[in-house]
Amino acid sequence: MYTDPGTGQLIDADSRRRLFSPAARQYLIARDQTCRGPFCDAPIRHADHVVPHEQGGPTRTVNGQGLCERCNHTKEQPGWQSVVDADGITITTPTGHTARSVPPPPPRSTPWAEDRPIEAWVLSNGVHTDLVFPLRGHGTDWSKLFPPADFRAVPPDADHIAIGWGDRDFYLYTPTWADLTVKRALGALAGIHRSVLHVTYLRRAEFEKQAHRLPLSQRQHDLLVDYVRNALPQRRATLVEGVRYGATDAFYEAEGRYSMIETCNNWTGRGLRLAGVTVSRWTPFDFNVVRHLQKR
Repeated sequence: MYTDPGTGQLIDADSRRRLFSPAARQYLIARDQTCRGPFCDAPIRHADHVVPHEQGGPTRTVNGQGLCERCNHTKEQPGWQSVVDADGITITTPTGHTARSVPPPPPRSTPWAEDRPIEAWVLSNGVHTDLVFPLRGHGTDWSKLFPPADFRAVPPDADHIAIGWGDRDFYLYTPTWADLTVKRALGALAGIHRSVLHVTYLRRAEFEKQAHRLPLSQRQHDLLVDYVRNALPQRRATLVEGVRYGATDAFYEAEGRYSMIETCNNWTGRGLRLAGVTVSRWTPFDFNVVRHLQKR
């Protein structure tokens, strides 16, 4: 069905039939929605000629209206008159009173909700970056991929999850910079170790002042979620047993190897570029990742 661009009314159809065709009847029902009789909103039962056919009224939708059975029979009584004009129908009763009947606005589907940005974040400690996602929602429940049972004590009000990629040896045995050794740093840069994902359950209040906003469309969010899943061997989370920094974090086996040209920030930056987020062309350092993002 089509609407007139000026009035918004549904476009007319023509017929020389005595009775409205099934298609025309459906048209009238869709246009009028309920009975067009004065002060009546009963379901439509009859496809009626406004000006009766025997009085020369054409079987056209501009001369048609949807009426309930009672209003249709009442309209045929002496003294009732209906006149069609460009905007609707004027109905005159036997007592001389008039009423206007105008079709309601055309039926429409529920408008699509605006693609409101999904609030994700990039968290940086000045050296390393993590992707931070809402824990649940938007088609993803991270707690099913990284179950709380793998963690020592997940806060019941945790609402976000931080995910970072890096060198296995460096990650597991350097919880603080004081633990860093030259041998371990050189080993990470040489790319001789496997990699892991570091996953942390967070409350928003714990990170949002230090994090950079990452507004995502649903498609961008889905691409990043898929990117993280692809970092897991066979897209399955395999826990690294017995190693944690604290009560809310855990490590999982990951694909790839860390090196001088493949850093934790390169991993974050690649995922963001894949999702269409603006980052530097090469992101070996954290500032290459976050320079285009807004800090809260």
